[in-house]
Amino acid sequence: TGGNSPFGHSGNARGGVRVFGRSGNRSALKVVGERRYVDYSSEASLRGENLRQALATLRNLVPAGPRDQLDIDETIDASARNGGEIDLIFKRSLLDRIEVVLLIDNGGYSMVPHVDLTRLLFSKVKDRFRRASTYFFHNTIYGSVFRDPMRRQRLATQELLRRKRETRLLILGDAAMAPEELHLPHGAISWDAEDLESSLTWLERLRERFPRSVWLNPVAKEEWPETYGYSTIAAIGQVFPMEDLTLGGIKRAVDLLNGP
Repeated sequence: TGGNSPFGHSGNARGGVRVFGRSGNRSALKVVGERRYVDYSSEASLRGENLRQALATLRNLVPAGPRDQLDIDETIDASARNGGEIDLIFKRSLLDRIEVVLLIDNGGYSMVPHVDLTRLLFSKVKDRFRRASTYFFHNTIYGSVFRDPMRRQRLATQELLRRKRETRLLILGDAAMAPEELHLPHGAISWDAEDLESSLTWLERLRERFPRSVWLNPVAKEEWPETYGYSTIAAIGQVFPMEDLTLGGIKRAVDLLNGP
């Protein structure tokens, strides 16, 4: 409200409680009021051919089903070994068994400038992968994520950790927040969240469980050292490989997700 009270919004007090309204210095320790969110599943005019092509290189092809596909190379080799007598060799079809989990930072003002890029990635991941699951968080990840953009339907992060180790994990967010939110127990800014463990602990667990994981940051990489939240960006970058949300960043991210 423009003053120094620890309660209200748009004021000068640091480490207070924001009640509705817009953030001023983005330093509130708790936030009371309406949840901000963007429904990224809503239809919009998207141009994402390059993004689609980059994501298309993310594969996990495994043999599946009956041996009903003629293997030309193996048939030629086998026939040559048999003195020219035809020996037909069949193989099983290759199916893409990849499973993708996409976690999206949804709710803070700092992500508003990146809505279009986020919506584009959300759309293309849904189009590309049949086995894709999307969940939401605010600023960083604690003991729960959310099934819906409004962040009302909780899913325990422990449930995510039960997924197959081969699952690809994509986290999308600007990684910018007060250091307390990342490093301290009870650091969640949402008024109704009380986590006994720090967000950094949960991020380390996710990274350990899913070695094929990457954090996508919509802020240009050259801005990370000087932007708001530079210290938390650097700290999260020590846990997850971090790329920016450019075509080059997506390609590097896909290479990481395809890694051993």
